[in-house]
Amino acid sequence: MPARKSKADGKPKAETGNPADLFLADDEAGRAATLQGQTAMWILERKMSSPGQDRHLALHMLRAAARRCPNAAYNLGNMLQEWPAAGRRSKRTGMAMTLFGFAAELGLTRLRNADEPSSAAPDDEYWLRDVVSRSLTNIGAAVANAGAPKDAVSYFERAIAVFDGNANAHACYGNMGVHHWEETDITPREGIKAWERAAALGDYCHESENGCPCRANVIFIFRKLEAGHGTDEAEDWLTQRYPGLSIRRSSSDLTTPFMEAGEISARTGLRWPGRAVQAANIFGESDILSVMKDSPLEVKVTLSGCILAAMARLDGSRSAAHVVDQAVGDMENIEALRPFLGDEEWETVGPPKTFYLMEEDVKRRLTMMAKHLRREIETRIPGLTAEEGVKGFLFHIDPGFRNGVSSMIETTLRTTPEDFDVYVPAMEIGDQRGLPN
Repeated sequence: MPARKSKADGKPKAETGNPADLFLADDEAGRAATLQGQTAMWILERKMSSPGQDRHLALHMLRAAARRCPNAAYNLGNMLQEWPAAGRRSKRTGMAMTLFGFAAELGLTRLRNADEPSSAAPDDEYWLRDVVSRSLTNIGAAVANAGAPKDAVSYFERAIAVFDGNANAHACYGNMGVHHWEETDITPREGIKAWERAAALGDYCHESENGCPCRANVIFIFRKLEAGHGTDEAEDWLTQRYPGLSIRRSSSDLTTPFMEAGEISARTGLRWPGRAVQAANIFGESDILSVMKDSPLEVKVTLSGCILAAMARLDGSRSAAHVVDQAVGDMENIEALRPFLGDEEWETVGPPKTFYLMEEDVKRRLTMMAKHLRREIETRIPGLTAEEGVKGFLFHIDPGFRNGVSSMIETTLRTTPEDFDVYVPAMEIGDQRGLPN
């Protein structure tokens, strides 16, 4: 049977009149192999889950057809890749790559002009170009997965040139720009453009029949950042923050980050207090946070706890812990483009590395920084409430760390007298699996 085609490749299915001519065999043996391969796949699709003589014979038919039919070679290669390998995966992968290479080579020799773009090619080359393109894409994916993305690019480029309707080829080419831009000559923006083309063609995804929601969400965020803040900012997010964020949560869970806190109300419709925006801006301009931005993770988490506790006690309220909890809940799906503490920084940290946080000198310096920031903000924003101050600082912490830092200081906030500094050293920071979604 022919290789599965994209949902919306912009070109009608070729009408050949004779199924034996689908892959343009130039002799009777080749046409017979085409029919043999299609018959074998028809049987295998119905017998795959029920071992028996019919399936055994169909596999032999497909193997014989693969010697002369590019589509049969492609289908057999796919089956070798997908079947449980029982310790022989590397051998089967090698056999599959040989079959894909043969399918592409044989198919290219049957095209009238292999260098002609698919949009200008004769209709009767439709299925042949499709299977050649898919074979090249599979080889490229294997090369990239083996640690050579730069070498894989030429396979994806050739696959797209032969058949532009191959959504997977565009998606793989896009991966080279989004995930491997440093190793290839493909820019992140070009990668996004290729993902958009894949989506337009009906990008396949195991999570959805309507395209890949993860890639669609990353495209949306990139374009929104590009429109509001320029390509450089969008590419910076894509290359610096997105890789770390996508480790702990699927890309479809990511939200569009805000450059400034002042954008929140206009873009979300949420009522964000003006003084909270002012506080966020002051924190963003702070020399202290700027200097501490490159500090070890455990220092940044500890300092964030000190600052959060200091802001939560701004108006002398005994419900400081509740103020923090409420603010964290109110700020769901609000992320800064350049946070002080970003979720992509998450890593496992613990004793003995973190023992130094218990030293009095370290405690004194971090609590003094928190007090200095509180005094500065109180002076510059008269009447600032604890809720507004907490939200202003939380804007500069990504959602995962908001939950972690607020939980870290909650008990101490409830039990420590108001005239005492809240200092909770981040002695242990869990692995990425422990980061809240």
